[in-house]
Amino acid sequence: MKTEISRSDVIGALCNFARNPDSVSFDAATDVYIAWGKTVESEERLRLCQAVNDAIVAHRGEGFEALLHFIAVDPDFQIVANAALKLAGLNRDCDTDPLEGARVVARLTKVHRHARRNGASLGGLILLGDERLTPLIYDTWNELPPESRIEAASRPSPFVFRAQVLLLIDLLEQEVNACVYQATAGALGNLALKAQKCGR
Repeated sequence: MKTEISRSDVIGALCNFARNPDSVSFDAATDVYIAWGKTVESEERLRLCQAVNDAIVAHRGEGFEALLHFIAVDPDFQIVANAALKLAGLNRDCDTDPLEGARVVARLTKVHRHARRNGASLGGLILLGDERLTPLIYDTWNELPPESRIEAASRPSPFVFRAQVLLLIDLLEQEVNACVYQATAGALGNLALKAQKCGR
């Protein structure tokens, strides 16, 4: 009897959910993902997230639901943010709504009860550095509790985008919570250091 869960098992479960996005296939994929995730490091889960995203991009955004488990159940919030960033960059019909993927991520922050996970998801939107997302990020930010906003601001960014910096400055200026203010100021400081190193 097979007891070990392989990467292929996870891909199969995620693909099944993407084809049949109902609660039964979601729960089945969740069980497989969690069981597999306990046996591998974050780096391996991040590589799988990238592979899944590459396959979705190759299919022009079809099957984006396969990314949802990285956002909904992974215990590493950097993976949550990374998957949210990837999903936000996807859309199946750019002529209808080029921000479809980002809107899906924003909606996820309203249905999950885990404050830090919601913040990590929003952090993925911020990391994308797309000024078109600014109104959506504002709306989502203002609806989340301080714990979520701290998590969103604290996601480390590999790049420095002008839209990201301007957004964080605006969020900093309107913030009334001292802890969120500190986290946002820290994020801006880190971006300034990164830009300095890159000679910007």
